[in-house]
Amino acid sequence: MEPHFYPDRIKCSGVTRYEPAMAGRGTRITFVTNIELFVHDLPGVPAVLEDTVSKAIEFFVSVLVPQNFRKIAQAVGGLLDSEARGAEGDA
Repeated sequence: MEPHFYPDRIKCSGVTRYEPAMAGRGTRITFVTNIELFVHDLPGVPAVLEDTVSKAIEFFVSVLVPQNFRKIAQAVGGLLDSEARGAEGDA
């Protein structure tokens, strides 16, 4: 993943696992991520505030990534459900 802001200062990597759930009628999605922040010498941020800025960015990213991932998973699930209902209607 690459953020839109400070892509040279924020590195995100992770693993996504898809596992059967609900007796084979669903899928459990597990997302584990690692976030590295490089805020030393960040333009416009005094050295005394680097730690505070780093924690704020880390919090922002740690909230934003799971929310976006959840929305994507729900959208894909909705699409698959609607396609399955359409296929049942064709049968």
